[in-house]
Amino acid sequence: MTTTRYTSEPFVVCAAVILDTGETVAMPRPNRHHNLIALFPGRVKHQGFLLSDGSYANRTIAYIAAKNTSQLGRLTKREGILFTEDLW
Repeated sequence: MTTTRYTSEPFVVCAAVILDTGETVAMPRPNRHHNLIALFPGRVKHQGFLLSDGSYANRTIAYIAAKNTSQLGRLTKREGILFTEDLW
């Protein structure tokens, strides 16, 4: 099911990683970072999220975006650092 969001602020769309080549790769929800890591073993340098404006955000920036757009469910790890489990 697709959710339409009416906000001017970017919101978290899906999990993403940056590879050793600098390329950003993302997979749609409900995929998690481990799904991306399994596709690119030994090549993932950074884990984060793709935002609705097309930008990559690390876990800290993505947490702020998710909080500002009321996306956070129950926090499963640490406040201030976003995990896919905090969203879906």
